[in-house]
Amino acid sequence: MTALLLISVGLYGLATLLYFTYLYGRREPALRVAWICLAAALAAHLALIGVLCTQKLNPLRDLRGALSLSAWLLGVGYLLTSIRGRMGAVGAFIAPLAFALLLSSRLAPQAQAAAGGVGPLGKLHIALVAMGVAAFGLAAAVAVIYLFQEAALKRKRIGQLFRRAPPLAALDRVGRGLILVGFPIYTLAMITGVVWVSRLHHGIRLEHVISAVTWLIFALLILARWTVGWRGRQAAWATLIGFVATVIVLVIYVGRRVAGG
Repeated sequence: MTALLLISVGLYGLATLLYFTYLYGRREPALRVAWICLAAALAAHLALIGVLCTQKLNPLRDLRGALSLSAWLLGVGYLLTSIRGRMGAVGAFIAPLAFALLLSSRLAPQAQAAAGGVGPLGKLHIALVAMGVAAFGLAAAVAVIYLFQEAALKRKRIGQLFRRAPPLAALDRVGRGLILVGFPIYTLAMITGVVWVSRLHHGIRLEHVISAVTWLIFALLILARWTVGWRGRQAAWATLIGFVATVIVLVIYVGRRVAGG
């Protein structure tokens, strides 16, 4: 298991380096190697998850598994998205994010055997959270590329990023689609989370409030797109703010588990 973890982390790190080499080093072959390296990282990561499942440590058991699953889903989502478009530049943000999520999963304490039985509702909630984080993470990476592209156009400084990234309209379209996919998943995660927490008799905590704020941000973003025609820069910033709020929730959860809360 340790070997698979080290291989996965190493391959994610190598993919990150290769994507940045492609982005700023003007080396086109690096993109293909980066894609292969990321695919290999995901394969090793999936093998790691499989080994853990055989040890009754499936990713739907606790926060550690949820973070690991989010990293894997994020990478898979990116590879599937990149097949249909020129998304190499986005990989420079996806690979390090998957790398960070996998490392974060190792910081979160493992659930004790007695607390491992979270039940069907808890497992459903964890699965939905992982999928929602992956969708929003991919949308945030697209938003970052959009903002860099737009800033370069305004300054009339067409660099390597502009030549390697999709057009602004395509980025905006992809970002919108990812939010539309992620939002209902996140909504279901919120609903199952509320029911699960109520059954555990836990009071309202800071992470619960920020989760609700995150949901509201994305809800307002979708509404603004439909009603007042939010596009481009405004939508990209709202996406980033929403994802940052999601990350804050994860950090609080990890911190609370580390502190034993």
